[in-house]
Amino acid sequence: MKNFGEKFGFAVLAVLLALAWTLACGGGGIGDDDDDDASSVVDDDSFDDDDDTFGGDDDDGDDDTDFCENNGPPFAGFALYADGAALPEEAPAVDPSGDVEVRMTYNDVNCNLGGGRVLLKDADGAVTPLATLPIALDCSSDKAGEPYAFTVTGADLDCDHSVALLAEDDCGAKADERPFSCVYLVR
Repeated sequence: MKNFGEKFGFAVLAVLLALAWTLACGGGGIGDDDDDDASSVVDDDSFDDDDDTFGGDDDDGDDDTDFCENNGPPFAGFALYADGAALPEEAPAVDPSGDVEVRMTYNDVNCNLGGGRVLLKDADGAVTPLATLPIALDCSSDKAGEPYAFTVTGADLDCDHSVALLAEDDCGAKADERPFSCVYLVR
């Protein structure tokens, strides 16, 4: 009889494990409420039901693949530094061949400023990319603990034509323009 009990115990354990596996992994198990009959272990519903961000097509009938659909513009402010010293906000004098550090304070509620760009706008309304922002940029400079900084040459700032600096997120939403002008140092 002992042999029968051991075999029966293993059979019950095998059935329970198979049932648990079926519920967790197969055929639209517990927690999988979309129409794809995929596993509930794979979190394909993490942005499901009325969340129009990521996640594919779910029960609500719309395609949730456009993460830019409800995107708002970021906020960005800028300060310029040369040789470690802050330059005045209005018409700083820059050396065209010298380095200028641009420090950007920012806040992006959509958290997609990473991959975006810092743009320089001229008097005719044309914009020129000044820098591409890293994908891993935090959602705000407060969260990062410091402004995002990058270095350009004075010539990159196009002092003769520039009128504004602005940031653009990865979806193309632009922050409010920050008036900007500069003059070149004459040597």
